[in-house]
Amino acid sequence: MKGKNRKVESADEVKPSSGEKKTELEARKPEKKHEKKVEHGRFQDGFTFMFVPTRGEIKQFFVSKKLLRFLIALGLVIVLVTVAAVATYTKLVVTASRVFMLQEENQRLKKEVATIDSIKSELLALQNFREQVLKMMGADSATIEQLRKMTYEEIVQQYPDLQAPVSVGVGEGDEAAATDTVGQTAVNVSQLPAPGKPSKQPVQTDIPAGLPVKTQIYRISLGFTGVHTGIDIATSYNTPVIATADGIVVEVGTDSIYGNHVIVKHRNGYETLYAHMSTIRVKKGDSVRKGQILGFVGMTGHTSGPHVHYEVRQNGIAIDPMPFLKNNRG
Repeated sequence: MKGKNRKVESADEVKPSSGEKKTELEARKPEKKHEKKVEHGRFQDGFTFMFVPTRGEIKQFFVSKKLLRFLIALGLVIVLVTVAAVATYTKLVVTASRVFMLQEENQRLKKEVATIDSIKSELLALQNFREQVLKMMGADSATIEQLRKMTYEEIVQQYPDLQAPVSVGVGEGDEAAATDTVGQTAVNVSQLPAPGKPSKQPVQTDIPAGLPVKTQIYRISLGFTGVHTGIDIATSYNTPVIATADGIVVEVGTDSIYGNHVIVKHRNGYETLYAHMSTIRVKKGDSVRKGQILGFVGMTGHTSGPHVHYEVRQNGIAIDPMPFLKNNRG
């Protein structure tokens, strides 16, 4: 029995226990994952995160549910703040762009308002001028009020013989310095050169001279300036517009500024422009003579009343046409 006992004991010594059969990985692995951690004698709910490196010991971290909730809430707050910041920035960019566009629109409207005010002033001046004409013709207040509501076309159709009086004279002598009822300088009609009328001086018809309209009753509504490159000659609607010298028609066209217009080329680098006509009688390439009808006074293009815009150019540069109106050599 004793021998057997020794054999058994010897076998017990040789036989490895179950704990000795653990592998190296099992030795590195924690015995059990805990979802609850004992803290101060109480279990705390949470999660255990394990990190298994290629070499070395496995590391584990325990995060309580309370801390995890806090981290999730913090992440959501950061995301919301970021989204709100991006939305606010986008809104500011859009608002700034709209403000810039509104500023440009405001500047454009200011320019348009200034243009409208200028047109209103011209219209008021023309209206006052028309009333003075009617008074000079003996029209009563009722007629003036009726005509005030009519357009220029309607007036011309109803009163075809109505002409605009002269307000600025281009003749010489004491009679040309008289003052009319409007308070402007009037011209003595007898002093004005009549289109096509022979002159005592030698005839020279290839240089611009005289009036570009076939009438002796007119007014200079706007003179030559650095910006306004010609003169505006106001007269009745459909008054004939005539060439002031012999030449060749080099341009016949229409646009938003000059309206229906004609350019005639003359000798010595001279050119003349006739604008705002209602209709045109010539075409490009035509040879014209001094006094020949080019078209008729109208209101096409940028204008507030019937007139012809007349320019004289020399070598492509606009010059004051007034001396050419005085010098009628044709």
